[in-house]
Amino acid sequence: MHDTGLVAAPGRFRRLPGAVRHHQGQGDPWPARVVMTLTEDALRVATPDGDTVGSWPRTDVEVQVVGHGPPVSFVVQLPDAAHLLSAAADDATRALLASFE
Repeated sequence: MHDTGLVAAPGRFRRLPGAVRHHQGQGDPWPARVVMTLTEDALRVATPDGDTVGSWPRTDVEVQVVGHGPPVSFVVQLPDAAHLLSAAADDATRALLASFE
């Protein structure tokens, strides 16, 4: 998943170097591209090379779709930060987002 820059961000978001839109500058910025893996217990975010960015209990993660795209834009709210991400409007993205409904 990555921020393509094609979707305008709501006012509370700002553009950061690294091509990740990030809520109010809270928390550490993520790399431009990340891989999200959702299990029954946790959300894991890693780089495409497999380096872990972070892992959070699923119960501590909220996701809100803010643009149906394409690309699909959504906010991942974590206990210590929020990230605005964009991803392809494909079945894998829809399945991931549906898991949080």
